[in-house]
Amino acid sequence: MYKPIPMKRSMKYGSNYWTGISYKINREVHFYSYLEYENWILTEINPEIKIFCEQPLKIEYLSNRKRYQSIFDIWCKKNNGEEFFGEIKYFKDLHSSSRNYERTIRQIRTQQSWCLTNSKEHRLITDTEIRSNRVLLENKRQIIPYTRSFEKVNKTLNKEILKTLAVNEKLNIQDFITSYTTTSVYEIWLTVFFLYYHGYISLNIDKVPLNKFSEVWVND
Repeated sequence: MYKPIPMKRSMKYGSNYWTGISYKINREVHFYSYLEYENWILTEINPEIKIFCEQPLKIEYLSNRKRYQSIFDIWCKKNNGEEFFGEIKYFKDLHSSSRNYERTIRQIRTQQSWCLTNSKEHRLITDTEIRSNRVLLENKRQIIPYTRSFEKVNKTLNKEILKTLAVNEKLNIQDFITSYTTTSVYEIWLTVFFLYYHGYISLNIDKVPLNKFSEVWVND
């Protein structure tokens, strides 16, 4: 597990500085662009990713006799053991017309070279990828606040919902609200999100905005 490289909040970042609380790694996380923050939303609410670290590693390199430094934007490790280092960029900066083009390409090539030398996977993550499914991104954004209350999840309700789903192909949130009349609507949402977060169930949040008719089904 890596630890975030300390970075000063300078004029370079200005107000483009974002923080969050990660249930996945049990600490506050820090990001130096809104795009990095959006990538975290997708990462945090991804059952396939076990742990991650923002700004995990600094590498140095020489170019035209000048020494430069580069810090990866994120490192992720999946449940199956696969891991990768990621660099998050705006797609427009990958084109020669961008004023950031040369620095961006130099940074990406350096990171790719380091990863190749050290047998690590490198991923270039752009806004095109992060924002490719706006519905999914916004739905996961809505789930984030609930993660702060995951420690309060009712284990009995967890089991009951899983048991109910095991004998039903698909249900929706309203079905649970109707069935558990003595349970608060918030607690039902919290439990469903908890089960989705940990990969026990699936939600059709990649297709339609979250609402009480969102479909739920158990994973095999």
